[in-house]
Amino acid sequence: MKYLFVITGVGLGHCTREDSIIREILEKDEKAMIHIATFGTAYEYFKKKFSIILLNGLEFTDTKTRIDAFKVLKSNMLYPISYFKNIKILKKLILKFKPDIVISDAQPEGIAAAKAMNIKSIFIYNLDLREIDYHKNFGLYTWFLLKSIKFSHKNAVKSITPVLTQKTSIENKEYYINPIIREHPARLPDEFTLMKELGFEKRPILVTIGGSKFGMRLVKNIVQIAKYYDEQFVVFGVNVKPLSNNVICLPFKENFLEYLKISKAIISLAGHCTLSEILFYKKPALVFPISNYLEQYQNSQLVKNYVMLGDLENITLISTRNLLNEFLKKIDSYERKVRELKFLVNGAFQAANIILQELPK
Repeated sequence: MKYLFVITGVGLGHCTREDSIIREILEKDEKAMIHIATFGTAYEYFKKKFSIILLNGLEFTDTKTRIDAFKVLKSNMLYPISYFKNIKILKKLILKFKPDIVISDAQPEGIAAAKAMNIKSIFIYNLDLREIDYHKNFGLYTWFLLKSIKFSHKNAVKSITPVLTQKTSIENKEYYINPIIREHPARLPDEFTLMKELGFEKRPILVTIGGSKFGMRLVKNIVQIAKYYDEQFVVFGVNVKPLSNNVICLPFKENFLEYLKISKAIISLAGHCTLSEILFYKKPALVFPISNYLEQYQNSQLVKNYVMLGDLENITLISTRNLLNEFLKKIDSYERKVRELKFLVNGAFQAANIILQELPK
């Protein structure tokens, strides 16, 4: 069967999520042919793995601690033109590739093009509209985001929403499934073996901002204060210079989950995929949602009983150290809380089955 994946290229979370689903599909359908349409980070991630075509993408110009809705809209003033260009590109690709189904992650153009070409489509996005907590003013950008999500839900044959702490369910054509992670922890080697292979004598604290630049101030603060702690810190995907011997800085690594499995704790932003892996792997976490960003705000509200939340917008060196001190004192408590959550099956396995159900027999 032929599968066309249309994936947003903003951040790493969406592409790693779809990579997990694709791997499950390839296990179940040995003759599967995969084509991907995307841009940005996802284009770089997938270009050596699958047939790929470049789309026009959204731009996020902020690099500090918050989303500025005005700047986002200003930098994407021409996106309505790009939207229709993307649909045109996708329609041509559909004519040439002739997919049996289109799977779109956060890109409404995929759903619109599939509908225009009379092809079945499935929409995947992690913002649970049942749980939407929208009493904050997130600006016009969020209004457009919600409109595009609702359009996609309406016009896709099915919608898949991976949850965090919500209950899984099926409501009409909308499927609420387990968190989607890159690999189930049971499929990885045991912690003792991984500690030896990765060269650790004590369990490290991981620091990651998931391919974003929004948390750079947080990372730099951690690197500066690390010398005051009898802990090993591992910073991922950020080009910073370690200032003490207990800090290791690494590029984005395919085996990140091996580090997560042996970790003592994790410090991160509130991206859905990162939180999914934190909860699935039962790790205590110190989480900093990006300010003025509906998705991260919503994620933080859903996990607030299981992780410690920090304030990214008003972060200082002193506040970082005070919060880290408090977190380390309560780390055992947060580990007990997160262990209350039970996920037996990777949501990628569930998503692949839902997709396969729509294919011709």
